[in-house]
Amino acid sequence: CRLGQPERGLALADEMRDYVPSMSTSSPAMAVLHSYTVHAYLAAGEVEKAAAFLGPAPAIPQNAGMPDEMLGWARAALLLAQGNLELAGQWAEQMAEVMRATHTELLLAEMLLILGRAQVGWGDAEAARATLHAARAAAEALQLRWAWWQILADLAPLEQAAGHPAEAGALLRQARDLIDYIANHAGAEDLRASFLARSDVRAVMEAEN
Repeated sequence: CRLGQPERGLALADEMRDYVPSMSTSSPAMAVLHSYTVHAYLAAGEVEKAAAFLGPAPAIPQNAGMPDEMLGWARAALLLAQGNLELAGQWAEQMAEVMRATHTELLLAEMLLILGRAQVGWGDAEAARATLHAARAAAEALQLRWAWWQILADLAPLEQAAGHPAEAGALLRQARDLIDYIANHAGAEDLRASFLARSDVRAVMEAEN
């Protein structure tokens, strides 16, 4: 779904669930599958289906393990897509704190990206800048190119608005380099083409420095 073919991702997820129909979402494998299914629905613009699939929101985990982190990532992304900025921010911030405390930071950049977007949404540009710079550092540390290019793209207009046009231009150029890397390693020409056709990817590639 990240490469612009969410329907293909959903079909693969359905096929995988057929092999493990009775496994609980508390298992790492099913948590990963559920999380990526939610993200595929969101990528396809099917917010209501994502919400129905994920079900009602539980309390925000205080001492999360890997399954809770995967599902928490999906929950925060869903809340953001629903426009529930306050609750999306609460989920992302709490899950980020848990990940730092437990040194399980694979999804930290993704959580901070969601938090930064929520902060932009409620009008706190300075907090969003700080959050996205932290997200950038987390993505760079683990070379998480998928989150990384989005973080840079979101940071660029904030730096521009803060009076830092050179930094904004540098961020966009780096985001484009990461997009080119992902496209060139997509594995198939149709995946490369669908990735480059994503509206958010096109916006970065066509933006003025």
